[in-house]
Amino acid sequence: MEARLIHAQVADGCETEFDAAFEHHVLADVTAEVGFRGLYLLRYLVDGTDTHTVEALVLWDSAESATRADAGFRERRLPAMKGLLAAPPVVRAMTVVARA
Repeated sequence: MEARLIHAQVADGCETEFDAAFEHHVLADVTAEVGFRGLYLLRYLVDGTDTHTVEALVLWDSAESATRADAGFRERRLPAMKGLLAAPPVVRAMTVVARA
């Protein structure tokens, strides 16, 4: 199993728009990809308060599926978030070595 960990900073005041765009554009697109196994969108908390920092953990059945999806991220998903991010996201490729 392969994973992509995507770190992003939501632009100030855009949290609600980001959440809606993520659900409408990103989730709808990524769940249709061949080999998709799951996605978790996480928002950092500081003293119980949401921050602008989010992480998306996306799981794939193989390196090939993850690599194909990387192109979709750059071509379709990232443009859908234009103006909602404070900076370009950082994407890290990972291999899942254990799970429960």
